[in-house]
Amino acid sequence: MVSPFHSSVESGLRALIVLLESYPKSYDLDRLHHYDHIIVHSKDFGGEKSLHAEIPSRSNELLVRRNIVEDGVRLLRRKGLVEQVLDPKEGILFKASDGAYSYIETLESEYIAKLRCCARWMLSQYGDLNAQELKRIVSVEEYHVIDNKFNFVMED
Repeated sequence: MVSPFHSSVESGLRALIVLLESYPKSYDLDRLHHYDHIIVHSKDFGGEKSLHAEIPSRSNELLVRRNIVEDGVRLLRRKGLVEQVLDPKEGILFKASDGAYSYIETLESEYIAKLRCCARWMLSQYGDLNAQELKRIVSVEEYHVIDNKFNFVMED
């Protein structure tokens, strides 16, 4: 049995919400990975309360979470919730399938409602950034501990 928490199931669900909230846009794995990080730690990026608890080493998650996001997208593809799009300029992209909205609408929980809210906020703030800008914003080098509570701010 696979635990849905801190797994490809949970990361895939977040990716699917992003793809639905931005439909019909499609994104590559790097962008989905960066969006995932912003959604999970939205307070670090100017949002209200983060989706997950604030832990001191959360910026290090970038180093390990990409494979989990990739596994989550792969799972969504196998279930028919995400489609792969081949773009001659951007490479392999992913978008929500026609059945994805119906699937998400069957999920009712406080977590899903907060996730959708965080995804909409994240897309409104960071959805128009190019790949380099987005990578710079979420890169580990941009964080600095400003007090002993491990609050992080982004460098301007």
